Amino acid sequence: MSTICPSLALQLWTVRAQIQNDYAGTLHTLAKLGFTAIEPFALLGLSAYQLRSLADDLGMQIPAMHFGYERLRNNIEAAVGEALQLGCKYIVCAGIPACQTLNEWHAAARELNIIGQVCSARGLQLVYHNEYDFAPLGEICGFEALFNRLDPSLVQFELDVFCAAASGGDPVAWLNRLAGKLPLVHLENRTLGSDPPTASTWLGEGDLSITAIVQAAKKSGAQWLIVEHDKALADPFLSATYSLNYLLEIVEE
Repeated sequence: MSTICPSLALQLWTVRAQIQNDYAGTLHTLAKLGFTAIEPFALLGLSAYQLRSLADDLGMQIPAMHFGYERLRNNIEAAVGEALQLGCKYIVCAGIPACQTLNEWHAAARELNIIGQVCSARGLQLVYHNEYDFAPLGEICGFEALFNRLDPSLVQFELDVFCAAASGGDPVAWLNRLAGKLPLVHLENRTLGSDPPTASTWLGEGDLSITAIVQAAKKSGAQWLIVEHDKALADPFLSATYSLNYLLEIVEE
C-alpha cells in the first residue's frame, strides 16, 4: 500500500466544556488557531444544518461524527440523516458498552455489521472507535474479537492509540494489522510515568512514540489523523494547538 499524507482534524470532545457554553464561538477560536476540520460528538442543541453552516462559514470540513452504540442500534436512520446533513463521509460508533465475554463481543460485531449495511446503502462508511478494548479475554482481547468478525466492506476502524495502549494494546502493531481498514486515527499521548497510564497530555509529550504511530498510520492508509485530548487539560485550546503544530512538523516526514 502506498503511503499517503493524511488530513488533520480535532475531535471536539477536546473542547467539550467550551462548546457546551458557546458552540459557535468555540469553532471560531479553533479556526483562528489553524484547525480546518472537526469531528463532532454531539450537536448540543444545534441542528445538523446549523452546524454545517457554521463550519462552512469558517472553511471547516466535517469528515466524521461520533454516535453512541445504542443510538445507532435503536435510531440509525436519524443518525444517518444527521451525518449526511453534516456532509460526513464516515459515521463513527464511539465505542461499545463494556462486554464481559467473547460471546458478547461477537454479538456486538453482528449488530455493527447490520448497522454498517444501513450506512453503506446511504453512501456512508461505518467506523468503529475503540475504547479500552484490549484487555485479554482468554487468548484474545475484545477488539480482536471484533476485528475477526466485522465485515471490512461494512465496518472499518478509527484506532484510538491512547485507549489501545492504556488497555494493553500495541498501537503500532494494530495500525499495521488494520492496513486498508483504517480511514481514521485518534491521536493522544500519555503522561510520562502515570500509573495507571490514563493521564493524557499533548502529542509532543508522553510515553507513546507519536512519530512512529503517525508513520504506521500513513503506511496503513489512514485518511485522517484526529487530535483528541480525552482527559480535560488545563487549557484545551493551547494543548490542542501544540498538538496540531507538532503533527504538522512530523506528518510529512
